[in-house]
Amino acid sequence: KTLKFQGVSLDISRCKMGPNDRRLYYIYERCIDFDVPVVFTMGPSIGGKFPLSLNSPMLVDEVAVDLPELKIVCAHAGWPFTYEMIAVAYRNANVYFDNSAYHFMPGAHILVDAANTILGDKMLFGTAYPFNPLKPIVEKFTQLPFKPDVLDKVMYQNAARLLKLED
Repeated sequence: KTLKFQGVSLDISRCKMGPNDRRLYYIYERCIDFDVPVVFTMGPSIGGKFPLSLNSPMLVDEVAVDLPELKIVCAHAGWPFTYEMIAVAYRNANVYFDNSAYHFMPGAHILVDAANTILGDKMLFGTAYPFNPLKPIVEKFTQLPFKPDVLDKVMYQNAARLLKLED
């Protein structure tokens, strides 16, 4: 409360844990208490010494079902599990995702399609800075075939609503 933090970010696969590990539920319950999101770093993390399956959106689905009040953001859209990420975000009102660092990887185009059709309120823009310099990634990202109203949501409105920046 004193620090007025806006969320918790966890890179738990590096600890060889999945997001559904029960030892983490205490943290999730505090996030619910403070009404802030938890952000899971997901994706292949090149050189990581952990099973890629720990970054599966299907494990996030278990948490989302257990704790529907918990706001969840999946960083990197769980790439390469993009179809699973779409399904988990679609079926759980409390799950959002960004696709930072993987905007232009094979299969990432389906996330633009999903945002333009069923998930326009669930996708967030992320840069993965410093891995992607800010200005070039914004310029390249805004050229993706998003509908204009969806691009505005992805670039700002969704995050502002999630983080309560427009109270």
